[in-house]
Amino acid sequence: MTEQHELEPIVHDWLHHTLETIPDPTHRYGLVAAEVNQTPQQRTWLPTPLGVQHMMWSTTRSIVAISIVALFGGILLFGALTTQQEGEEMPATATGFPGFPTGVFVADKDDTTLILRADGSCERAGVPCTFGVTGKLFSEMAFEESSGPQKPATYYWDFDGEQLIFEPWGPDQRPDRGAVYADHVFSLVSETAPLTILESDLPIGVFVPVGDGNGQQLSNSEQLSLRANGTVAVGGIVGKYAVNGDFFTEMTHNSPISEKVPATYYWRWDGERLTFRLWGEDRNAARKSAYVDHVYIRAKEPEGPLRSLLLSDPRVDYWVRVEISELVDGHYEATATIDGEPLGEGTGGTQREAVRAALESLGEPYASDMADNVTG
Repeated sequence: MTEQHELEPIVHDWLHHTLETIPDPTHRYGLVAAEVNQTPQQRTWLPTPLGVQHMMWSTTRSIVAISIVALFGGILLFGALTTQQEGEEMPATATGFPGFPTGVFVADKDDTTLILRADGSCERAGVPCTFGVTGKLFSEMAFEESSGPQKPATYYWDFDGEQLIFEPWGPDQRPDRGAVYADHVFSLVSETAPLTILESDLPIGVFVPVGDGNGQQLSNSEQLSLRANGTVAVGGIVGKYAVNGDFFTEMTHNSPISEKVPATYYWRWDGERLTFRLWGEDRNAARKSAYVDHVYIRAKEPEGPLRSLLLSDPRVDYWVRVEISELVDGHYEATATIDGEPLGEGTGGTQREAVRAALESLGEPYASDMADNVTG
């Protein structure tokens, strides 16, 4: 962590609101990197132009922000260490995404109907179903159709305000369902509202197995990690999850040897023990064993992000907030956010690689320039 006395004097003064005159803009200071301990009492002292909660700035504010960035050269970066503070409320597990639409959608080419409700229920061409959204991932978690493979499916989604499209994360095990999602462009034909953030009592943190349900003691190496941002890691495999009621879906995973097929489980937490029961089918034997054969207890309370950064560039008029977390396998995960919406995610062997991947996922045109000066 960069100590305050290691900062350029002018940066230190500006951060603490003690700078009385505007520095000579011809003097370039390169990268500004300030990482500070952030306690509840300190959260209001960051300079006003760095606010990320209201991105629709006035023209004057935008000019001021751009001027500040240009003053210090290249990229302006602020970092805050955001570890959980004693007495603070733990974050709730939630699924959803502010930009995901709900309403009635009809396919342009054949009038196939898709109904997406704010409570996470859906109808796919007349088939009742349950869905979950984490970031730009959409999973049909469960459905009421007894024939055919009983497996969920995960898609990337995109909505331009009028049309909704889906792109498969992996092959849909039900061709009829895949034909509905992947082969259609859906137009909105009703009023719409963003998906409600569905809070859940699913606990977050790091869990270790204590037995197989019959009292057998198991190794602590098979950890289960659940993060509030929808990241799951079990047995060293990292992916994304969604929760809707008592449904838990592992939407994606990064295993290089397993087929790209999600799985849905019923979950139960009694305040001390977390257990899972399979819904439908899961042909991934290792994953199925990790969830079904184990009883988990919490070994570690949930943690906040390892680092929280504000990134910008003189060529843009907005800030990108990036949160970096360390995964159980030693890699890093970064989430890039504009105006409170987590639009980009990435992983990497270093913090810089994870930030670059998240910014590229976001579609940020200057991702490499912003990420190059991120340390770690």
